Amino acid sequence: MQALGVRSLSNFNSTKSLSRRNPSRLNVGRVGGLSDGIEYGRRFYALPSHNKVGLPALSPTMETGNLSAWKKKEGEQIKAGDVIAEIETDKATVDFESTEDVYLAKILIPSGTKDIPVGKVICITVENEADIAAFKDYSEGGESASAPPKAEKSEPKETPKSEESKSDKQSGDKDKPREDQAGAKVDEVPDSQKPKAAKSEQSLPKAAPEPNLTGVPGAPPPPAKDVFAASPLARGTAAQRGVNVQDIKGSGPGGRVVQSDVLAHQGSGSSSSQEKGSAPTSSSGEAYTDLPNSQIRKVTAKRLTESKQQVPHYYLTIDCNVDKLLELRTKLNDKAKGEYKLSMNDFVVKAAGLALRKVPEVNSQWMGESIRRFSNIDINVAVNTDRGLLTPLVRDADKIGLATINKSVKEMADKAKANKLNLNDLAPGTFTVSNLGMFGIKHFTAVINPPQAAILAVGGTQKRLVPKETSLGTSESGEFSVANYMHVTLSCDHRVIDGATGAQWLNRFKEYMEDPLNMLL
Repeated sequence: MQALGVRSLSNFNSTKSLSRRNPSRLNVGRVGGLSDGIEYGRRFYALPSHNKVGLPALSPTMETGNLSAWKKKEGEQIKAGDVIAEIETDKATVDFESTEDVYLAKILIPSGTKDIPVGKVICITVENEADIAAFKDYSEGGESASAPPKAEKSEPKETPKSEESKSDKQSGDKDKPREDQAGAKVDEVPDSQKPKAAKSEQSLPKAAPEPNLTGVPGAPPPPAKDVFAASPLARGTAAQRGVNVQDIKGSGPGGRVVQSDVLAHQGSGSSSSQEKGSAPTSSSGEAYTDLPNSQIRKVTAKRLTESKQQVPHYYLTIDCNVDKLLELRTKLNDKAKGEYKLSMNDFVVKAAGLALRKVPEVNSQWMGESIRRFSNIDINVAVNTDRGLLTPLVRDADKIGLATINKSVKEMADKAKANKLNLNDLAPGTFTVSNLGMFGIKHFTAVINPPQAAILAVGGTQKRLVPKETSLGTSESGEFSVANYMHVTLSCDHRVIDGATGAQWLNRFKEYMEDPLNMLL
């Protein structure tokens, strides 16, 4: 049907910066003039020019996101640079900023919604304030407030209780004959053919099966089976959470209870166990609490599982004598006069960067048909937070000094714990360092952070009794001394790094750690 010269919808991706700090591609579908028209009878209603704002991909690996909170309300004016909403990606919670002056006409996705696919429309914006009212009742189906209400669909009327009881009485009364549409009695049997009453119940013959009258016109429907409708997954979830599935109102077809109904029922605090103030219990009787996973934790779990399943790991371990390094660190910190305080991890990052420069084969990643070797050396440093594991980036780790590394790592660790890291801070690097030495861990192996080809696991320092060395070598007099050693393990992707290459890199790393003055040259 031709609709008053309506222009066709034009959806495009504008290459605009989502934020001055966090550049990204904003997914906006601009609809101009008469658009999104809805036909009611013979009249045609159209919406004013507006923008459909989709959830942008805020990181290279982002597939879905969580809408943490809206910072603007419907009807409010938004100026360029204003924060519209907070979006939780697979790496951080990012401010979603506007790049132009508009009005927020309609919010389509409420705060707290999780797992929103990238590109899904989350709100509508308009340029003119007068156009806001047209989107009061707007939905992605295209309905607007300017359109007249739809004619209500005729729904089957409920059967009156009197008729229901009459039908049940007819279906339950097997002795009374039933009639078809012509008025003929279907089940009536002449008295001469009826069997005589037996003297006892044991002598009675088995009753013949009731005839199937499903296809007989005018026959009443069979009585409904008393079976509670619930999906197997919903029943299993309810059993695990100690919830009675029959207490839940179903939202599925025909009132069927699905898993989301069970979760919503328990979350509302209406389950029997919560009403009594007790914690839910499993089938074994143990109490438990289900903690929702953040977007970061879910993505980390997914990617690391894929890494262990798809990447052929192997591990190389070496011990480094760090006596000279500890001595140098003390001297440098004494001269810093409070400007910085170098940690062991700062030396580890610097030594790893220099070793990658000497053995560039490790500074690579698997591309399927090729191996990509990077000229820049950017090292991710694993940081633990309440929301999951984050890996802030230290750029050009082989070129910057120890004080710069210390300042960068400290600032990003503080931002990570305060949930203020931006996308530039969390960009993927070419190598990762994970240090658990400050927690008293002596040795561990780390999972490779794809698409990287290696990760270094760093343990704490330990004092060991070793033969005393002189200028001529190891003392033969049986004297011993105490030395500090650090245990490190390199996890390698065997598709990219051969065993000899990994060993070569570890020996280079050890040279820098045992003679740290070489880091300053």
